[in-house]
Amino acid sequence: MEEKPFAHAARALSSDHGLRILSLLKNGRWRIASEVAHTLGIHTSTASKWLYELHRGGFLARRTRKAGTRKAYEYRLGSPHLTLELDLAESETPLEASLIFYTDFVTHAIELARRLGWPGLDKEILARLEAARNDLKEYIFAGIPKDGPLRTVDQLKRLYGQIAAEIRDLCTKTMGEMAASDLVESAYEEASEGKEELVRRFHLNKPLGVA
Repeated sequence: MEEKPFAHAARALSSDHGLRILSLLKNGRWRIASEVAHTLGIHTSTASKWLYELHRGGFLARRTRKAGTRKAYEYRLGSPHLTLELDLAESETPLEASLIFYTDFVTHAIELARRLGWPGLDKEILARLEAARNDLKEYIFAGIPKDGPLRTVDQLKRLYGQIAAEIRDLCTKTMGEMAASDLVESAYEEASEGKEELVRRFHLNKPLGVA
């Protein structure tokens, strides 16, 4: 069973470093793990671990900082006043959560193609995905029918492996292999925001061809 945000929050706050990190970030500035580690005198991997847990617990906002060709996550505290809530309602199933991740990936890929300024590329991606020859149209934006054929995460992964291949192929022909890979990687990073544990547990990145 996937661990709920409350468990991440409780574990992070009960650690030796959770409250120290929150106190450091209370001014609202964005910081990466190495900066937190240097200030607190701890190892960077330790800072990275507890920043992640605090983010999963809902205490920290996170975004990607890109310096040259390198990328790193940076975090900040949105407010010095924190509330810890315990939600006892049933959470979504792994299949439903995986579908949200994959549809987010498609949405971000289309939006990135639009923002990059390649005329009509976003429409070509949509047209390719809606092509009847791959039998994809009835699933992509309509969700999974209650009695339909997609009942496992593995089946969903196979379907979206086809979808990712379609997107990568079309983008490669339009903008080149390197730019296409960057687009797919960026769409994946945006879609996986806040879903890292789900992606890791079910290896949802593999069908997309990203590490």
